[in-house]
Amino acid sequence: MRANDWNTERSGLDLVERDFRLPRYPVNAPPLRIALLTDLHAGPSTGPEVFRRAAHALVTWQPDLILWGGDYVLFDGQHAQRLEPLLTAYTPKLGSYAVWGNHDWVSGLGAIRRVFQRCGVRILANEPARLPAPYASVAIVGLDDLTMGAMDYAKAWRGLNDDDFRLLLAHNPDSLLMLSGQRADLSLSGHTHGGQIRLPGGYAPYVPSKVARNQPSGLHQTASGPLYISRGIGCTAFPLRINAAPELTLLTLTR
Repeated sequence: MRANDWNTERSGLDLVERDFRLPRYPVNAPPLRIALLTDLHAGPSTGPEVFRRAAHALVTWQPDLILWGGDYVLFDGQHAQRLEPLLTAYTPKLGSYAVWGNHDWVSGLGAIRRVFQRCGVRILANEPARLPAPYASVAIVGLDDLTMGAMDYAKAWRGLNDDDFRLLLAHNPDSLLMLSGQRADLSLSGHTHGGQIRLPGGYAPYVPSKVARNQPSGLHQTASGPLYISRGIGCTAFPLRINAAPELTLLTLTR
């Protein structure tokens, strides 16, 4: 696994590239290039410039697949309309998939769902989605939010074969604590904002996750498999990030 991080300080957005060599990745599948965007929090605390920079990155990188990791708005689902230029900036050949986060549930799913459907993004709530050939044995497994939704991992795994490559998308990294040994070949999450405010030395006073308490972003090894936690893009009610810059993650999966 290789990691290249470069900081676009002018835009306030880190483009973080991660290469994963995974033993269960399909032998005959080409490399899979994925963009992960999470915790956008459109609303009063996150300005449009970071969304414009993210849209430019998608157009430049041209991923095969885009995954949206939840928490799209802050306070009001109507703020999802601010995301339309980003959601439609680039259409990947394998599609765009999303899961719900806790803030989406409390802000109003209906308004967010309408925007995402209009922009061609499929929302996965406890269900798998199989990619087309030559990635036909790759399944994206989308979980509902752990704390505010109705997460049902048994339903999400329904219909999967043992030899499927399982790419799990779950907003809250603590979702993996509930999998009861179910295998996930790679899991992707957000929710933590990388701590959002980190003191010199890396300590984050508040991290809303048991899994990520001591390491609020980056790669983790769990009982179910490897987990990558993105710092996300937006801010919650406190519109400030310190030593936890916004992140758009660009992943390449190979065997």
